[in-house]
Amino acid sequence: MRKICIGIAAVALVASAVGGELDRRWVWLTDSLVSTDCVERVSGLVRKAKACGMNGVMFGCGIEFYKHWPKVRRDRLARIRATFDDSGLEMIPVMWALGYGSMQNYGVDYVEGVPVEDVPFIAQGTNAVWDVALIKKVDVKPHRRYRYAFEFRTKGLVGEKPFRVIARDACLQQYLEKETIDVPFSPTQDWTPCALSFNSMDSNSYYLYIGFMAGWKEGDFEVRNVTLTEAPPGNVLRRPGAPTVLRNVATGETYEPARDYVVPKVRYSVSRQDLPPVTLALPPGSRIRPGDRLLLDCYAPAVVNGRQVSMCLSEPHLYESLEDSATHTEAALHPKRWMISMDEFRNGGTCAACRARGLTMGQMYADAVTKAYNIIQKVHPGAEVYIWSDMLDPNHNAVKTYYNCRGSFEDGWKWVPKDLIICCWYDRKSDLSMPFFSSKGFRTLAAAYYDEKPPFKWSRQWRDVVRRTDGAIGIMYTTWRHAYDDLPAFGEMLNKQTEK
Repeated sequence: MRKICIGIAAVALVASAVGGELDRRWVWLTDSLVSTDCVERVSGLVRKAKACGMNGVMFGCGIEFYKHWPKVRRDRLARIRATFDDSGLEMIPVMWALGYGSMQNYGVDYVEGVPVEDVPFIAQGTNAVWDVALIKKVDVKPHRRYRYAFEFRTKGLVGEKPFRVIARDACLQQYLEKETIDVPFSPTQDWTPCALSFNSMDSNSYYLYIGFMAGWKEGDFEVRNVTLTEAPPGNVLRRPGAPTVLRNVATGETYEPARDYVVPKVRYSVSRQDLPPVTLALPPGSRIRPGDRLLLDCYAPAVVNGRQVSMCLSEPHLYESLEDSATHTEAALHPKRWMISMDEFRNGGTCAACRARGLTMGQMYADAVTKAYNIIQKVHPGAEVYIWSDMLDPNHNAVKTYYNCRGSFEDGWKWVPKDLIICCWYDRKSDLSMPFFSSKGFRTLAAAYYDEKPPFKWSRQWRDVVRRTDGAIGIMYTTWRHAYDDLPAFGEMLNKQTEK
């Protein structure tokens, strides 16, 4: 068996008391700090949390980009920080949602890429443009980009809004929607064009779907002119780990980047569905002649669900950006606890840099987590570091096949520092996830609530699991809808006895 070495900081196992505690009673809060009323809004929620018996707030405000903030946004954070200090509540910054493309502002080319092969171009003047003449309706082939297009109209339609367009890999045994867009509509609407672009990855077969998952109540919904065609990428990545190869169809000659052709900068947002085809510039001295037919192999941004991109875990510049980001966060807040938000990593392992490492996704993810952990320790020695549980949890997303990722996420927990504190958040699996991490020597924190109403069925279960799990240190009121009306009742629930 080939040995695989991943650099991990040497850490001691954390001793756990028998049974867990509810000492850390935190609240999840996010705000971009760009509106004029944000200081009053956030400060009011901090004071409310204090009144409800909470003692900390996991606060997401885009702090990883503090270096680039204007003075007015920095001043707002300083005023909010003063409210935290006055109330005695701790601010735990949330940062680095790399699975959702955080850090693109440092380098948009650092996103994960998928291979796209044999994209046809033709030389015209000083450019090489997508060669429409070579494209026709095709069956799905591996490593191609496709455009699924149609027109729809409605008449008196009453139903779930919006309707959904899905491209799903038919070669997978489990159900995963590799690409999805939600399309808004009016009850009565004339013929309207719509399209979904997707990458076929390693597959040769896809299910394509248009419609309402739960049907509609009344009215008409019509679709016409449905086509599936190969399509060019709207963006091509430009980094060593995502190389391009351009060759002449007739002669097989391979051309040199920069000398013979120039790939344009990545256009933002990389997940946009309506980007026009990439055009390659032909600089003076290029060996490409007018009329030459060309084929391009490249890497396009990996996109899932029509919007989500992830950062490439094998890109060295990403970690330079993380260190720069952490340095500025430390200077601004000096936090003794940090939350790294590396959840739902739905793209990975597909670019040349990732494939060359010969690691599983679990190993690459663990290596990235360890590097992030070590960066925080470098700028703030002894800091506590928290992380979402899902990509390390075999009861959740740490599984063999996950979305657009190439390779298994299994066993990643084996290679991360043992003094990471795992924030478990899958409510239906709380009684499996928290004991699992406890048995492996990790401390845990329960992310409860998720906008359920009293009497808090799942949050009460979280509370009880915390109390009986070794190394569990607390619980968090976690709202995805900015809903804080239930916070007082949640605080009261935490003080009640465990239910039989």
